[in-house]
Amino acid sequence: MKFADPLLSVIVPTYNAARFLPDAIASIRCQQYAPLEILVVDDGSTDETARVVRSLGEDIRYARQANAGPAAARNRGLELAAGEWIAFLDADDQWPADKLANQIPRLAGDPNLDIVLGRIQQVDAGAHKLLFPFEGPDQTLVHVHLGSGVFRRRVFDRVGRFDESMRTGEDVDWFLRAKEQGVPLVILPQITLHYRLHQTNSVWQTSQIDGDLLRALKKSLDRRRGAGGVARPLPQLSQFDEASAARLAAGRPLVSAVIPAFNGARFIRAALDSVLAQEYSPVEILVVDDGSFDNTADIVAACPGVRLLRQRNRGVAVARNIGVRCARGEFIAFLDQDDLWTPEKLRLQVDALLRQPELGYILCRQRAFLEPGCERPDYLTEEQYRNEGGRFLGMMLARKSLFLDVGFFHPGFRIASDAEWFFRAQEKRIPSLTIPQVLLQRRIHQGNHSYQDGRAELAEVVRLSLQRRRAVGS
Repeated sequence: MKFADPLLSVIVPTYNAARFLPDAIASIRCQQYAPLEILVVDDGSTDETARVVRSLGEDIRYARQANAGPAAARNRGLELAAGEWIAFLDADDQWPADKLANQIPRLAGDPNLDIVLGRIQQVDAGAHKLLFPFEGPDQTLVHVHLGSGVFRRRVFDRVGRFDESMRTGEDVDWFLRAKEQGVPLVILPQITLHYRLHQTNSVWQTSQIDGDLLRALKKSLDRRRGAGGVARPLPQLSQFDEASAARLAAGRPLVSAVIPAFNGARFIRAALDSVLAQEYSPVEILVVDDGSFDNTADIVAACPGVRLLRQRNRGVAVARNIGVRCARGEFIAFLDQDDLWTPEKLRLQVDALLRQPELGYILCRQRAFLEPGCERPDYLTEEQYRNEGGRFLGMMLARKSLFLDVGFFHPGFRIASDAEWFFRAQEKRIPSLTIPQVLLQRRIHQGNHSYQDGRAELAEVVRLSLQRRRAVGS
């Protein structure tokens, strides 16, 4: 079966490059890939950049900031990007027409791969001088360049953002950090970037370039020495502040409860009440409204203390991913809009996770119940209905750092993304524990689709897991 391709966000940082922008944008549009969004981040240009962007079409998202350098512009683009996949293109460069056709299948075919790069070909746009040698008669170069790559968004949670104190060389600094952390990447033999050389390239500022490159190398060496010559442990999705450290030390970590919602007005308030009734605190509640067209958002907005995040309809996997990225908690829990937690759920699971720091996540048991007026559907056998086991996200409490290791939910699966995530966690041998208490109540009603619609996806999940296991010989 074929799943929808992930959204690709293309970030175009620009500073006084209005004359080059039309060609750059045209090279993105000719890629024949969808869904795709283009974000132009104007780093305080004083030329006609804003006017040129407006003339290029309403599908371009335009953001302007005070001049702070390309690192800050790229970071702003990452904040605005909605895609699960990320690509960059400097305003004065271009992509070859087959760039994404070469790179996307490679990235899509290996869920453990985070970066796919390619070769770079120089184009003389008025420079008439080379500052660095290219290879062979085709004038190409094997080099780690942001514009030559396609990235999974999760890699920026793992490696971090670009160093805004560096006006040049921030890309080299980022790739060095990625290498230190063992980020999986490949470099394809195909050309994936046309690098345009002209008199206003930042590369002509040789003293600035040399200084920043030396600085990037020194920072890398310092990190390696500090870690005893090996990569340091994976960072958290966000750096914990002093308050977070104090909560952990006191045994009261913040738990972020992530609730994806789509047309859930009928049940969402009961789900929220079950979180608000928890015997444990502190808890933050994030509801990600996945493009509902009923009054789900109004109900959530009227609930004090709940953070409402809204997106166009992109599926439950993307909604959960957004919730995890926006979560401030040290621990993450999930609840579907039509299910309920028992009051002691978080208290018991937080206690178990704190007592066993080697565990990545804790599960509980669950019990299904029929919505009044509904009969048990034919697709759900009596044995399935009575079974209190299984693996549902509503049963889990996880460390936030776990999503750096296992990764986020696969947006290609509209229903079985939770099962696919659990398969990957099992393949990585993440330690877990199931406590015996029934702490999740799963509501069965006529709007449930997971049982009757999810079988084909689940078969694909199993196939992909077997394929990965064979590839590593396990």
